[in-house]
Amino acid sequence: MTKNKILVTASTFPRWLGDTDPPFIYYLCLGLQKYEVHILAPHCKGCPEKEVLKGLHIHRYRYAPQSMEVLAYDGGLLRKIKSRPLYALLLPFFIGGQWLAIRRLQNKHKFALIHAHWIIPQGLVAALSPCKYLLTSHGGDLYALKGKFLTSIKKWILKKAARVTVVSHAMVSECVKLGLRESDVTVQPMGVDTTDLFVAPENHDSAARNGILCVGRLVEKKGISVLIEALAVLRAIEIKPKLTIIGDGPEAENLKRLVSEKKLGAQVIFLGAIRNTDLPAYYQQASIFVLPSIISKDGDQEGLGLVSVEAMACGCPVIASALPAVKDVVSHEKDGLLVEPGSASAFAKAIHRLLEDKNLRNLLAEAGLQRASYFDWKKVSARYQDIIEQLISK
Repeated sequence: MTKNKILVTASTFPRWLGDTDPPFIYYLCLGLQKYEVHILAPHCKGCPEKEVLKGLHIHRYRYAPQSMEVLAYDGGLLRKIKSRPLYALLLPFFIGGQWLAIRRLQNKHKFALIHAHWIIPQGLVAALSPCKYLLTSHGGDLYALKGKFLTSIKKWILKKAARVTVVSHAMVSECVKLGLRESDVTVQPMGVDTTDLFVAPENHDSAARNGILCVGRLVEKKGISVLIEALAVLRAIEIKPKLTIIGDGPEAENLKRLVSEKKLGAQVIFLGAIRNTDLPAYYQQASIFVLPSIISKDGDQEGLGLVSVEAMACGCPVIASALPAVKDVVSHEKDGLLVEPGSASAFAKAIHRLLEDKNLRNLLAEAGLQRASYFDWKKVSARYQDIIEQLISK
């Protein structure tokens, strides 16, 4: 029996196995192989334009000479343009290249459905194509793209979609503000590999662990400066835990300067971005994982916070900002601790509490393992497959 063909479009997709860019769309696609899955992502230096990887047909479209294909990856489209405004000049070519690639692929493969990730640009290009599309927003596209012109475009893209999914309940109200009914929006998070990759060590007793871990892009909304300030609060009372920060981004130098100003150089290690396949070892060794996210000046905030799920799956207790989307993952005092966003003193208090209470660390870790199982990529893919099947059969 011939499989239905679907096209998944995304501007964030692993360039190679073990890439430092988030792999959640790759995991989602792996679980959708009831269909013939084609993926369209931007090309970049070092990537083949076409390849088949574990049954997935990957197409990478060109939009500029190779040396200028710099818009995607290593932090994403919006952050690249924010840090280097001249990159915006590449946008028409980025969008045009994607549109031409979809037209060519659609003519050849006759896709039953496009699954577009992020409202702009993938949702926009899908809306301009002749194929019906499922649209998934991951947060930054919904929260950060403001202004009358962009808002009107987002409204049109959302209205035209056959179905809209978002990765947390907090995002539903944002979609309603853009003209959708609550019933038009399905909440369906992305997933992580909690079976083979992000797993707890055989002995995940907290006594065998050491230090604090923070993983994420070094950008404003991640709130890492708040965590550094919290360490300074703890140092003032002679509590000096080690902090390992994994990730890279435009705030790196500012954060290193803050560490120096607070005289925390002996406590804080910046590892930069590392391969996703190397992350579990750090979660498995940390006493506490902290997600100190805030709402940035432009309104951007966490769409979900999958790094908390990764930590939970590795048996690491979590302290996180009590942002609306994060509450979809972490329940206060049940499988983690939620803290007032932006409050260094509140984070310091929560860290001190967990460092002093081994039993609480173990209880939160055990509950976190159970919570993380909901986000396993195979379960997430099965839920998305149900949605896709409904849309194809209409």
